[in-house]
This record gives sequence, C-alpha cells and structure tokens, in this order.
Amino acid sequence: MGRYRTDEPNSPTEQPDRTTVCLEPNAIYPSPMPVDRAAPAAKRTPEILKRLKKAYPQAGIALVYGTPLECVVAVILSAQSTDARVNLVTPGLFQ
Repeated sequence: MGRYRTDEPNSPTEQPDRTTVCLEPNAIYPSPMPVDRAAPAAKRTPEILKRLKKAYPQAGIALVYGTPLECVVAVILSAQSTDARVNLVTPGLFQ
C-alpha cells in the first residue's frame, strides 16, 4: 500500500479518493483522474492508455514467441514460472 496525503493536515493514512494526492516515489500524476465508473470503458480507455504509456515508455513483453498462439501459451506458462524460464523451455515446445 502506498503513502497518501489528503488536504487535511492530521488525517490518517487511508485508501486514496478523488481528493487524495499520491506521494509514491514514481508517481507521475499530480492530480488524480476522476473516478467515473459509470462512464463506458471506451470513454475511459484512452486516458488510461495515455497515462500507462507515460509511466512505462519502454514497456514490452519479455516472452519470446513467433505466433499469437505461442504468445498465449507463453503467457499461460509465465503465470507459473518466470519469463526467463519460459523463454528457456518454449523453443523446444514450439518446434
């Protein structure tokens, strides 16, 4: 759980809400995104993707694969092991 500060000086540390500012070391969002869970996903998605790309510009998949099916299999295997280990065993599996 992260550290959060509200506008009240002596407030306890709690889950953030719309008026909470995140004090995490890697926080890049000075103002929180309004939570409107009633809005359709298609309306919320562009802002979420924009923020993720800004937070993780070099993000990519560490798994090695050649086809979409191999990617799916590698992802399933990586849930049970490390990506490095999956990359070691999948070449023989995908032959």
